[in-house]
Amino acid sequence: MALTGLAQIAPGDPEPEYVSINSRDEAVVSLQENNHLAVVSLRDRRVVRHFSAGTVTVTGVDTEDDDRIDPSGSLTVKREPDGVTWISDDLFATANGTRPGWCR
Repeated sequence: MALTGLAQIAPGDPEPEYVSINSRDEAVVSLQENNHLAVVSLRDRRVVRHFSAGTVTVTGVDTEDDDRIDPSGSLTVKREPDGVTWISDDLFATANGTRPGWCR
């Protein structure tokens, strides 16, 4: 079983960041640099589901490198999920503001 080829960002190098396992022997894996998440059945040795972590728009930030502080800008950035944990057998959450993900 491989995690390559899942993400749009660097699909050949998934760089798994963090893993959490639920009571059904399913692992949720964060692929931080790829901005992706994968749910893997450890029993079947297959990817059950995978998806992009998406983007978020942040407002009220200084976006210019001009030696002035002007918090009037906005940025749209990848979420880049880091830590991940199962909340129940069907729901997990990640750090860095990624929305909770449903397994099934």
